[in-house]
Amino acid sequence: MKELNGTFEVGEVNKTPVNQKFPYSFREFETWDEVLGSVDYPTKELLALVNSHEKASAKANEYQKVTLPYRPDPNSKEQKRQVLINNLVKTFGISVEVATQQIDAIIASKEAETVTA
Repeated sequence: MKELNGTFEVGEVNKTPVNQKFPYSFREFETWDEVLGSVDYPTKELLALVNSHEKASAKANEYQKVTLPYRPDPNSKEQKRQVLINNLVKTFGISVEVATQQIDAIIASKEAETVTA
């Protein structure tokens, strides 16, 4: 088992700027025997952890499969257009109407450029 250190950065919390890095330490087990020998991870808890992971993974995979027909194709032009509009609204706080006009103008100019080329 190794004791390792890392850092993480907190930029903003509830609109309050923090902008600091914080250290943390953690253990990295090198063998399964080390895990089983650890008093922090009794076999019963490890079994529950594995079973919980299996259940969550199976549910997540099935969710992705059954919801696929209901989700927009992220590669479609319309979906990409909507993402751009949403980004303008969220990033710069402009209205949906203005964002839509701007994105549509950019798309129209690119399409016109392609036609004349």
